[in-house]
Amino acid sequence: MAGFNTPMPALLRLVSLMALLTGSLAAGGRSTPLYIGFHSEADETDNPKMMRQEVIDGEVYRFHVSPDLVTRHFSGFYSFAADDGSIGVALKLTEAGLQAHQVMVSMVRGKLTRVIVNGRPVDVQRITAPRNFDGYMVIWQGLTEADLKLMSKKLRRLDPPEPPIE
Repeated sequence: MAGFNTPMPALLRLVSLMALLTGSLAAGGRSTPLYIGFHSEADETDNPKMMRQEVIDGEVYRFHVSPDLVTRHFSGFYSFAADDGSIGVALKLTEAGLQAHQVMVSMVRGKLTRVIVNGRPVDVQRITAPRNFDGYMVIWQGLTEADLKLMSKKLRRLDPPEPPIE
């Protein structure tokens, strides 16, 4: 009987790989799910299993594993060119998203939030409570054309607001 530390025979590895590829090809008709998550900064006293550490600009920060705002909290978006050459978006919050945003702002105002899109950390922002909140959350940078294509399948594309007349 083979132990757990015994190398897998080459034929078994090949069969396993073929099964994995066949399953992936069979799922080819399904779209890749979109994930957008705003993960707020955690306290040192929070459960270590419920946060992950990340180094940003040489400093260690801890972010909650569970997002405060997630894809289902958004109904639409419009995109814009980011300062770093990537793409940014403004995401329109749903009614549930507005409530989740209010909870996030009241609980962790002044802390950071890490924005994750499709498994990639794309932005870090300070959580503030603007006086005239317009119902949009902004991802200022880090998105790609592929991200926008995925967003277009799940969320409505919105027209950007007209700039104010001076």
